[in-house]
Amino acid sequence: MKPKINYYLLRVLKENSIYLIIFIVMLVGVVSGILIFISRFGLINNKTGITNKEITELKKKVDLVSYKQEIIKQGINLDQTNKMLTKLIPNQEDFFSAVYALEELSKKTNFTIVNYVINLKSTTKDSLGLTIEGHGDNDTFFNFLRDYRFSGGRLITVDKIDFKSSGFSKIKLNINFYSGKDTAGQNLSQVKLTDFDKRIIKEIQTKITLDVVGGEVNTSYSTKTNPF
Repeated sequence: MKPKINYYLLRVLKENSIYLIIFIVMLVGVVSGILIFISRFGLINNKTGITNKEITELKKKVDLVSYKQEIIKQGINLDQTNKMLTKLIPNQEDFFSAVYALEELSKKTNFTIVNYVINLKSTTKDSLGLTIEGHGDNDTFFNFLRDYRFSGGRLITVDKIDFKSSGFSKIKLNINFYSGKDTAGQNLSQVKLTDFDKRIIKEIQTKITLDVVGGEVNTSYSTKTNPF
């Protein structure tokens, strides 16, 4: 059985075909316009986000420049401070720099260091433990205790002191040197210093000096046959 043809519907479509075509074209145009708008809006929104981030980073840099100029008036140069802290806590441990630091302490305090051994129990990936043995009188030993933290050019901590009360003739100390990437000094530019931070930095400045060659800190040391 053949389906019936709706001649009325065909006639209506024929008479209004021009309007139907116009409607379809307009519908396609509206849908295309919406899709293009959505695509461009997403692109613009993405660019706006990137621009805002760049502006934020630029503002941070501008604020840092202002803060660096402000802090210089208080006797603190952030660039030099970063270099000092990198010297105190280098990215990688250098055993010879630790020995050199002990030599410097010995010269500055007159506390004679006669022996040192690696302390494996306190040595980790980021710290080198040493047991050192030295001798001196009361004054030289107390000079050492006063200046050991920074004066050698490396950050040093003391875990244990073992000495005989009779004239400080033989004194043993367990000490630690520190190293590691991403140290506190590398983040100084991202924070503002507290009064305590400023006091510590100024103390470090009085204890160590930087040998700067070509804008970089010189970490080379003169070789000696017997440091002590």
